[in-house]
Amino acid sequence: MGRWCACLLFLLSLCLPATAQAWRWGSWRFGLKLQSTFEFDDNVRRIASSKPSSFKKPNNWSLIATEPVITSPLDPVEIVADGVSKWSLLLRTRHTSRHHIVRAWYGFGYQHYFWVSSEDHVSNRFGFLYYGRLHRRLLLGFELSGGDLRRFNAEREYSNVLALGRLMWLAPGGFRVSLAAGGGGFAYRNKEDFPGAHIDGFSDGMRYSYLGDQYRLQVQKSWGRAFRVSFAYGLSRLHFDFINKRDKDGGVTPADEARTDLLHGFQLNARYLRGFLLKLSYRFELMQSASVGESFYGHVAEMLFSYSLPWELLLVLQGQMQFRTYTDGLSPNHNKYPVGQLPGEDENLASSATIRISRRITKRLRVHLRYRVYSNLFSGQNAEYFRQLISAGFALQF
Repeated sequence: MGRWCACLLFLLSLCLPATAQAWRWGSWRFGLKLQSTFEFDDNVRRIASSKPSSFKKPNNWSLIATEPVITSPLDPVEIVADGVSKWSLLLRTRHTSRHHIVRAWYGFGYQHYFWVSSEDHVSNRFGFLYYGRLHRRLLLGFELSGGDLRRFNAEREYSNVLALGRLMWLAPGGFRVSLAAGGGGFAYRNKEDFPGAHIDGFSDGMRYSYLGDQYRLQVQKSWGRAFRVSFAYGLSRLHFDFINKRDKDGGVTPADEARTDLLHGFQLNARYLRGFLLKLSYRFELMQSASVGESFYGHVAEMLFSYSLPWELLLVLQGQMQFRTYTDGLSPNHNKYPVGQLPGEDENLASSATIRISRRITKRLRVHLRYRVYSNLFSGQNAEYFRQLISAGFALQF
C-alpha cells in the first residue's frame, strides 16, 4: 500500500506544468510542494512481549516533575531503531487585492516504518484564512484549521479543528495589533479501537479529548523589513469529561466528571533579517487544573538561525529548551502526553537541536540533509531519554 501511495504522488508530480505562469489566474496564486524524506530513527516505540518489570522509559516523556513518574498501566513498550519513509503533498493558494486577503492550504502525509509497521499512518491537514478590509488600517476576518492522523489499520489517533475570528489594526509607527477569539476541539483515539487501553476502564479518548475556546492578543512592532519584535498573550479554556481526584489515602482516583482547565501563555518574539535570519522566542506557560497532576508552570525558549553558505548551500540551525514544573505532582496521564497538547514527536521534550543543510538543484528541486536530537537529560530519573534522527530527502515545488 505504501509503495502505491509513493508512486501515485510521483506520477502526479510529472503531470504538473513546468512554468510558474501556469499557476496564476488573475490575482490568484497556486502552489504545490511534493516532499520525500528517508529518516533513521533510533527511538521508535513498539509494543513488547516482555514482562512488566522490563518497562523502563519509553512512555515517560514528561518534563521536570515534583514526584517520580508513575508506572503506566499500558502494555510494556520497547525502544527499537528503524528506518522511516515519509511522503507529503502540500497544495496552496493565495489571493491579495485591495479589499480582500485569502490564504488556503491542504496537506497530505504518509509515513511508513520499515520494521515497526504498526506505526504506519496517514495524516490530513487543512487551513483557511480570510481578511476583509473595513478601513485603510482595519481588517476583519476568520480562520479555520484542523486535521487528523490515522493508522493504516483505520484506527484514528486524533482529530482536531479550530475556528477563530480575527481583527487586525495596522497602527501608525510600524505597529500591528491583532485580536483573535474562537473555539475548537480535540478528539483522541476512539474507545472502540483501543478497548484495553487502561485497566481502570478509562480509555485514552476519555482522558485526552476536549472542547475549548481560546483568546489571543498580539502586538508587533517593525523597524523596516529587517527587524521586528512582538508580544502575545493567549488564554485557552479546555473542557474535559475526565478528572483525577485525590482520595483519603493520598492516592489518585480517576472519575468520569466534567472539569475546565485554564492555560495562560505569555510569549515574546524577535526576528532579524539582513544577511542572515535570526529568530528568538520565549514563552511562559501556566496551567490551572482541578485534576490532580495536571497543573504546571513552565518556560520555553527557541532559536532559529539561517545563513547562505558557498556553493548555494543553505544552513539552518534550530534549538529548543523547555522547563516545566508540576505543582501538585505528576498525573499518570503524563506517561503518554500532556493534557491540552496534541501528541507529536516535538512535544513534552526538555530540549531539542537540529542542523539542516539544503541545496537547490534546479528551479523546482531542492535536496536536504538533517540531523536532529531530542533529550530529556535534566528530568527525573525515570523520565530521562535520548533520541536521534538522521534524514535525507528532496522537495519538488511548483
